[in-house]
Amino acid sequence: MRAGWFTLLASALTLSACVQQTADTIATPRVKPVQDDHCIPSARSLESRAGREWLREHGWRYKDRAAAEQAYLTVLDRSSPWPDWFTPQETILPVGTRMQIALAPDQPADKPGGYATFDRIVTVRHARDHLAIRTAWKPALGRVAVYEVVAPMPARIGPIASQIDPATCRLLIGRWSQIEFRVPYKQRMDYLIVVDEFTLEKP
Repeated sequence: MRAGWFTLLASALTLSACVQQTADTIATPRVKPVQDDHCIPSARSLESRAGREWLREHGWRYKDRAAAEQAYLTVLDRSSPWPDWFTPQETILPVGTRMQIALAPDQPADKPGGYATFDRIVTVRHARDHLAIRTAWKPALGRVAVYEVVAPMPARIGPIASQIDPATCRLLIGRWSQIEFRVPYKQRMDYLIVVDEFTLEKP
């Protein structure tokens, strides 16, 4: 009886070793990493991440997919600062008006760009998304400057248009307030003074 038990135990151990050896010799299938589809097939496609985001937010405005695609490509290629449903209003900003501008890390505050906002900018993501700043326009954002008008300043105002950022294949939703300066670049600081600066929070 004892001999029979040892025989069974020996057989079980032999079988276990064979199974282990077989498992060791079988190649484990290589699992493909999940591919980041952020710009597949390209930012020009409604099937890309940017295209899907744009369709979710704006596609309902168009009668069919073809019309929506044409509108999407227009946004991508023309990058108008104003929505297609809005005509910016010409105005004169009165003395004392304050506004904010997102600056690149090395951009002097006395050399502002051509657009500002009445909205409060807190984070880099705020600036990128709600001011709809494409990466190509400002690869990095670091600071905010607050300006005050010191002489009546010609401008145009309205909402910020959505943009498509080909570099990141994302929809930049825009929608905040926008001021477009209507004075030459070299004369902007004749109308403005810097009253505050602060670092943008991340992200």
